[in-house]
Amino acid sequence: MALFYRICLLALALSAAVTCSRDERSRRGHAPNDPAGENDADNERDDLLPDDDSGGEPTDADAPPPEEQLFLVDECKGDAGSEACAWRYRYNKDKCSIDNPCSKLLLFFSGGEMSCDGDLDSTVGYGKVLKAYADDGYLAICAGIYIGDVESGAVPYNDEASRVKKIISSIRASSAVKSLWDGKHLLFSGISHGSTAPVIAMARGSDDDADEWQGSGETAACFFDGAYDVVATNNFAINHSCAFVDRICPRYMGTTTGCVLDPNHPEVVADSITGIAPSALKIKNWKLVECGSSYVGALACNFDFLPAPPIQALCSAIDAGTDHTCAFDSQPTGTHLGCFSTDLGIDQCKAWFNGAAN
Repeated sequence: MALFYRICLLALALSAAVTCSRDERSRRGHAPNDPAGENDADNERDDLLPDDDSGGEPTDADAPPPEEQLFLVDECKGDAGSEACAWRYRYNKDKCSIDNPCSKLLLFFSGGEMSCDGDLDSTVGYGKVLKAYADDGYLAICAGIYIGDVESGAVPYNDEASRVKKIISSIRASSAVKSLWDGKHLLFSGISHGSTAPVIAMARGSDDDADEWQGSGETAACFFDGAYDVVATNNFAINHSCAFVDRICPRYMGTTTGCVLDPNHPEVVADSITGIAPSALKIKNWKLVECGSSYVGALACNFDFLPAPPIQALCSAIDAGTDHTCAFDSQPTGTHLGCFSTDLGIDQCKAWFNGAAN
């Protein structure tokens, strides 16, 4: 995570007011403790995170909220880690307003680097995704389950369920969101870590039964390249001699020296959901996208990261439900680091959801 981004977050945590300039730029790489890096380290990021003296909420009820804003969720601190959670929204003032709120909301969960980077005119990464959805009339939100890339690789994904819940509660309680979205259509999405922890939270818990996880109209989920089978992910890393294999076992077994993954360990079982009953999922309409399956050897470690079969297996399990549907899609030559933010990737979810929501 960029130094300036950390300064912005620290200032927001210590003071009620913080404004972060668009002119501050930095480079980012992928998470050292997550088996999947989330974006190309050559992508340039702008941390445009304006705020006001109310800690993010507009002080004038008649004033429009800023087009882009960051919120910290301090309630996450001490919950599967010491860091806060964070989320930022983006909307196009020519498409939505207090008088004409957006009818669709995108909630996109960041990958393991937890950056949600990009400014109002971004052409790369998360900023590009938020802008594309905002320009199509969405209130677009990117959320980080953590605010950095260290703690995001420290615990099993299922342990992060309460952090996911607190992010959603924070979003739904926000006066800015209430004023800019009419509550109708809701699309969940994410990449890598952000396609894993939220989906496992839905599959293993009942938090998604709550009204705040639902829109009053269409609610759907479209996720890119999640990890849904711990043993399969570990075997993929071993078979391709990927360096990140050393980060998988310690997440579950609590040791780095001579770590041997136990497939029957409760946390390994909890984070493996390819055989889940569809009835465990409140959301009925799903799409899962794998990225990078055409790469082999060392290229698989650099561009694929996660095996495609578990993603397809989970989708098939969901689709087997009488009240559920899941469409499996693929970007075999796309990369795990960037497939979600390509024009194809954006369209794979946005056009699909628009068809259901319109």
